[in-house]
Amino acid sequence: MNSNIRRVGVVGLGKMGFPMARYLRKAGFEVSACDVSAAARAQAEHAGIKVAASPKAAAAATDFVIVVVGFDAEAETVVLGADGIAAGARPGLIVGIASTVAPRTMTKIAAKLEGSGIVLLESGVMASIKTCSNDWCRIQGSGFDGWIEQGKLWGAYPGEDVE
Repeated sequence: MNSNIRRVGVVGLGKMGFPMARYLRKAGFEVSACDVSAAARAQAEHAGIKVAASPKAAAAATDFVIVVVGFDAEAETVVLGADGIAAGARPGLIVGIASTVAPRTMTKIAAKLEGSGIVLLESGVMASIKTCSNDWCRIQGSGFDGWIEQGKLWGAYPGEDVE
């Protein structure tokens, strides 16, 4: 990984993305961020964060882009869409998916980026919860299929992916 990263993009300025962008700016990074919400963009501008017109523009202006959106479809769109990160990227751009997305979505994004020169980092989703019964949950993913105590999966419920 490039230790000389000074320009960071943040796609998604919600509850996680805005604090990340603000902290990165305060730490001395040049931050370009975008969001579909006009209010989120205004808040970022007020905090001195450069607002990019799109994920594509954020990618074109940075060395590393962090994706912090809410759902799988959004992650896929901001990375692979016509105005997405891949459209504005150059070889060597690092894209970190900090959203909680399903392993199948990460696999799909990775497959579409293969050969592009874009480096994809994922947040490390370990498994999907298949079912819970009597304080135990069956999880499956990353080469594991088994049961774990639900108490060890704080805030997790059947159908969710866990990190």
